[in-house]
Amino acid sequence: MGDLTENFSLHEFRSRRSNTHVPRELWSNVLMLARELEVIRAVRGTALSLTSGYRTLADHEAIYREMGRPAPPGSQHLVAKAADFEVQGISPTETYCAVVRLIERGSVRNGGLGWYGPNHPIHYDIESPRRWTTVGSYPDCSRYQLPSQPTPAPQMEEEPDMALLPPTLIKVHPQDAIWLTSYGNQDRRHVRTGEEVSAYGLAGIQYVELDRANPAHRIFILTFDAIPIATP
Repeated sequence: MGDLTENFSLHEFRSRRSNTHVPRELWSNVLMLARELEVIRAVRGTALSLTSGYRTLADHEAIYREMGRPAPPGSQHLVAKAADFEVQGISPTETYCAVVRLIERGSVRNGGLGWYGPNHPIHYDIESPRRWTTVGSYPDCSRYQLPSQPTPAPQMEEEPDMALLPPTLIKVHPQDAIWLTSYGNQDRRHVRTGEEVSAYGLAGIQYVELDRANPAHRIFILTFDAIPIATP
């Protein structure tokens, strides 16, 4: 189970070339993107593998330098709003057409959709509607039909029923510090080293690499959906 959504974790969206974590100020972008990717993943119910998520500017420029092309300015990868990905068991062509149909149905946000050919991952982002290709033409999706009616990802403002949700068990490592909050910081508590806590409605995880008060520690802030935090 992911720490962002059911199937996606924050670590998957790191800038892979330099192994750089997504900056804290971009975490909300990653969460929105992950929720859209959950809907795309649900079309077949098989793993969706990210080949690129967030990119540092240096990583972004290095990727295009190796291809002998200038890096496009304003890439949504730089602000953690874009993902290049493949879906296990289906071709990039079918994946592209599935996203086209999901956008038409309003099941996912009408953002950017890039086609790089039948042997490459596709690009999807949650910015303004845009379409582009690097191979001169797009897949013919005129006859493509989704195998089932996908369910839109739950929105942050929808408060879940606690009775229907499994608890998230958090155990604190001796070299970590964890704070639990409700959405909007209406409730906040520190989890002591070695303590185990169960909480419901995990909406996101925030990771701060450096605790200035104790550089040997990492700080995690786990945010929950505007509901009381339950302890055992």
